[in-house]
Amino acid sequence: MTEDLTMTRLSPQQRQLWLAAPEGRLGRGVARVEVRGLDEARLERAVRAVALEHEVLRTDYRRVAGLRRPVHRLEEEPLKLALRELSASSEEGCDTELEMLWRSLREPRSAVEDGAPQVLLVRRGGTASTLFFSAPALGMDTAGLAFWVRKVAEAYHRGGSGEAPELQYAQVSAWQDAVVEQLAAEALEPAWETLPVLDLETPAEGPLWLPRQRVGTTLDPETSERIRTVERAEEVAAGTVPLTAWRWLLARHGADDAPLLVAVDGRSFADELGGALGPFVTSYAPRLALPAALRFRDAVRRVGLELAQTLEEALPVMQAFEEAAGRALHLPASFAFLEAPPAAGELPAGWSLDLAEADDLPGRCALRVLDRGANLELVLEHRADLLPPAAAQCLLAQMAALVSRAVAAPDSRLVELDHRGVGERRHLLEDLAAGASRPPAPTVVELWHRRVAKSPDSVALERVGAMAAGEAGSWTYSDLALGARRLAARLRALGVGTEDRVGIYTGRCAELVVAVLAVLEAGAAYVPLGLGDPPARTRRILTAAAPRLVLATERTAHRAAELGIAVETVDLATAAGAAAGASETRLEGPPRDSAAYVLFTSGSTGLPKGVVISHGALAAYLRWCGEAYPVGPGESVLLHSPESFDLVITSLLAPLAHGGRILVVPEDATGGDPLADALARTGASLLKLTPTHLQALDRLRVSDGPVPGIGMLVLGGEALSGEALRPWRRAAPDLRVINEYGPTEVTVGCIVHELPPGPPAGGAVPIGSPIPGARAYALDGDFEPVAMGNAGELYLAGEGLARGYLGQPAQTAERFLPDPHAAEPGARMYRSGDLVRWSPGRGWLHLGRADHQLKVRGMRVEPGEIEAALLRHDAVDQVVVGEHEGRLTAWIVAPGGAPPAAELEGHVAGQLPAVMVPSLWSFVDALPMAASGKVDRAALPEPGVRSRGRRYRPPATDAEMRLAVIWQEVLGLDSVGADDGFFELGGDSILSTQVVYRARQAGLGISVRQLVQHPTLSGLAAVARELVAEDDADPEIWGEAPLTPIQRWFFE
Repeated sequence: MTEDLTMTRLSPQQRQLWLAAPEGRLGRGVARVEVRGLDEARLERAVRAVALEHEVLRTDYRRVAGLRRPVHRLEEEPLKLALRELSASSEEGCDTELEMLWRSLREPRSAVEDGAPQVLLVRRGGTASTLFFSAPALGMDTAGLAFWVRKVAEAYHRGGSGEAPELQYAQVSAWQDAVVEQLAAEALEPAWETLPVLDLETPAEGPLWLPRQRVGTTLDPETSERIRTVERAEEVAAGTVPLTAWRWLLARHGADDAPLLVAVDGRSFADELGGALGPFVTSYAPRLALPAALRFRDAVRRVGLELAQTLEEALPVMQAFEEAAGRALHLPASFAFLEAPPAAGELPAGWSLDLAEADDLPGRCALRVLDRGANLELVLEHRADLLPPAAAQCLLAQMAALVSRAVAAPDSRLVELDHRGVGERRHLLEDLAAGASRPPAPTVVELWHRRVAKSPDSVALERVGAMAAGEAGSWTYSDLALGARRLAARLRALGVGTEDRVGIYTGRCAELVVAVLAVLEAGAAYVPLGLGDPPARTRRILTAAAPRLVLATERTAHRAAELGIAVETVDLATAAGAAAGASETRLEGPPRDSAAYVLFTSGSTGLPKGVVISHGALAAYLRWCGEAYPVGPGESVLLHSPESFDLVITSLLAPLAHGGRILVVPEDATGGDPLADALARTGASLLKLTPTHLQALDRLRVSDGPVPGIGMLVLGGEALSGEALRPWRRAAPDLRVINEYGPTEVTVGCIVHELPPGPPAGGAVPIGSPIPGARAYALDGDFEPVAMGNAGELYLAGEGLARGYLGQPAQTAERFLPDPHAAEPGARMYRSGDLVRWSPGRGWLHLGRADHQLKVRGMRVEPGEIEAALLRHDAVDQVVVGEHEGRLTAWIVAPGGAPPAAELEGHVAGQLPAVMVPSLWSFVDALPMAASGKVDRAALPEPGVRSRGRRYRPPATDAEMRLAVIWQEVLGLDSVGADDGFFELGGDSILSTQVVYRARQAGLGISVRQLVQHPTLSGLAAVARELVAEDDADPEIWGEAPLTPIQRWFFE
């Protein structure tokens, strides 16, 4: 007699499974068996007999009031055989139906709603039949499925009689509970809350147990025997060698101390459990830290000892789950070494077990090692949403390669073992690293001349927004060509030629376009100077660039003259007439290796550094733009970025080179957001901007409708998240979106990723693959390509590579290195400082910075330049600049007393652009130091409360109080005073658009221009207007009226 199972608690294994998925909604375990010449009545008797003897086959699961988990409930009704006929007549159709049936049976279901085991007989016609044995994950593991099949087959051949087990599953469960309770007091050691999470692909979210895909490979007999030889020599249990290799491979893919679950078949704990039915997989989490310098055979011995000790003394993980607030549910990977399913070679004649699968191994990625006698088989089970099939194949190939090389040379140190798959190094360097190589592209000057000759009367440039009386609103290709030719001739007459540099200080306007074209046609290199930069920084750039002269407009000429350099004015009003009398002879184009432009970026030495881009590098990028982006005839591109930012190259030179039209959003445009207004008026075939600006633009939309007329959205300059794109894709599912990556040193963009249609996944968007002519490597410290999935520093090479830094040979040599992987002699590569990894199927994934360089609102910022500016303040003795919660932060040692934050802000703002002024400040007695003697950035304290340097006056009027709440939300501050300035508190042009939008929602009408002109809270409140009518008695006005620009934006 067996004990009453009417109501019993779940076993430890079942509790583990229940906790891993809500309501135990797990994939059912299924075994598929092919049988010929089947006697259905005899089969039904065998199925019933086995179920009567094994109570776990007559068990379902029920909720009981007051209990967190369900209980077993024994059903007296024996298991019945279910029947099904296939509808297809062809063999191919039958196979398709059976595959669909398999998938249906494997679908996750609630164990409470559908927890009964099932045997399904599918009649295929003739003598062939297919049997499906299925049970919930709470009721059966993979080995149990195989044992169940064997017991039914044996009962069938005995004529229908079963054979009772020595122990029923409920008895085993009670025994395990007793053992667990004995160990619980002293064995719960893992500090789950502090363990790092392994990041194989995407952030771990949701339940552990979901339907998995499986890929497998079989090790050759020689490798399999070598594995057993090493295990015998080190006196460790079978499976320890592949476990050690798997542990080390996972360490190379993520945190060195990431936890790994080791699954053990509990049937091995007692002879009486051999062939038992039910879930017996027991998981442990031994500490398997492996120093890189360890020899492989020593690592095997260490893992073997740790595993043996864990199995003898430690608490199984299923109990730790209940005691650790669910932290262990996010363990990412597991390992199991098991014998091959017993039924595979032990079934009676006529029965063949094709497949048995159950989700019995924990973790999001599980390696199952099956001992098949002469060969060991590796099976990788993975969730496709976390590890795409191509990445899983790659990981399995790396595992096979690593274990093979390790047992061939077991005295090798772990760090010396190459875990790249067979052919992976060649694949990384030849197939994945490089875009297609092509002949040299025409220069921008050649493309411009061709376009002018082909379409002289097409509109090349159009101003978007209000214009002064008599001001031209558009210019044809012929107009621009004449103006540029006149100015180029004037530059040549002034002695400007190849390798000379000419500054451009015009702002974003039509004159900017003419100035750029003229400098390029004259053979010189243009140097854009930002109107918004402080004069001190502009002077430092002019000192470094040493331009022959500066081009300015009538509006900016007086500011340029104050910089102490020769100024030439660009005047479009007289350009056409003056050019008509100029020589029609076209100037000869510049050499491909000569400089086209110099862009100054933040420098680590405290001085800006000029990146020199050649005509050949620019030509390669522009050719690709013409092939990939809508910049040709009939297409329009919005020019809205600061002229000193290389985003402008795509919006300015690409359309001019390929026949498109530039829509200029001038810097003096008024309104809530000039870009949003421009889009509402005209739309654009191509819009390129930073993700930060995209989010600000999204907040200004008055509906879920998209901005009309955007054919393609190109995002660059900083990391892009799927969350930022969801509103746009939701409103416009067919909108093409490109993530473009490229530092200034590699000509705007060199790696791109086009997002597939549909809602984007959360988290970071991949940066993609190299464009034609570009090369990208993820290298280790020895300049060797790291394995797929491993983090390495990104090195870039190819046609778009800059010549180096102007006048800074030491810095050029530090960042531009010989390329050891290039076929051509003398090739160089750029050390980007970015950490990346290659993901099969997704391309390059950006992981962050390898150095301390920052990205602030899309612009690359060297902390060293900000630190150098602060150290020029008399009160500052030491300083570290970094990022805290997305805000630029300075930690300062000021022995004589902390100066007011406003004073420091003004000091930095007088030397650097606004984007480089810290918005958070922390005054410390000393900077924390690491053992190396360097500043320990991880130990820097939380920034202190921001000092404003003035007496606090609270908001008084209703408008001041409403605006104060808005500023606090946008700037992340606890309080704002009436005399505080928006930009002093860390505001910028992007955040100002959010203030305008939220003010409208709060019933206050303001513009960005008003915020700039009246930056204090009280000043802005004084000019804000109420948007709600004061007189409710005013009569309603009926009739037709034209749509506003925003309304047109919505309805179109």
